[in-house]
Amino acid sequence: MKRFLAVFLALLCCLSFCACKEKNKEIVEVTITAENWSQYFETGFTQDYFENNLGDVTHMNCSAGIRLKDEHQIVLDNESYKTKVDFEAELISQFAEVHFDFKKGSCEVVDANKGGTPKTTTKSATFTTEAFKTSTDKFPATGAVAIGDVWQGTKDGSEVELKYISGINKILSANGQLYLYQ
Repeated sequence: MKRFLAVFLALLCCLSFCACKEKNKEIVEVTITAENWSQYFETGFTQDYFENNLGDVTHMNCSAGIRLKDEHQIVLDNESYKTKVDFEAELISQFAEVHFDFKKGSCEVVDANKGGTPKTTTKSATFTTEAFKTSTDKFPATGAVAIGDVWQGTKDGSEVELKYISGINKILSANGQLYLYQ
């Protein structure tokens, strides 16, 4: 019985050691350009929200944004590999109806054609390791960098509001280094 117990405990220790051993992941450096940025990033709207002490969402910020696609894992824990990618985008700004959902902490453009002449502008933003860490620590679903004007919804207002918003029409340039786990 003692031998059985000793062998069982030894086997258990070996399995525990194997399970705890960290697998080495290969780090890949990708040069991001205007030609390949869309393989790694996507555009859309970023959003964040703010809660009161009771956990109720009190207001939200939304803007056009560029985020890393879900299938890519950025290197966050190695100081030698710092991602930095500069983007320049053409934005179209116009009045739109925006729906703010304070239960989910999200916003959605309902109708983008609410009058006025659309205005085209060019804006720049930089996607960095630090920006990714900040956005994902606070807002796990984003991992994005905002580009363009921010519009805000407050719980005191209506849930559908007319806002002057900017959406990304196209990426004009992308340049930098992205470090990913393969």
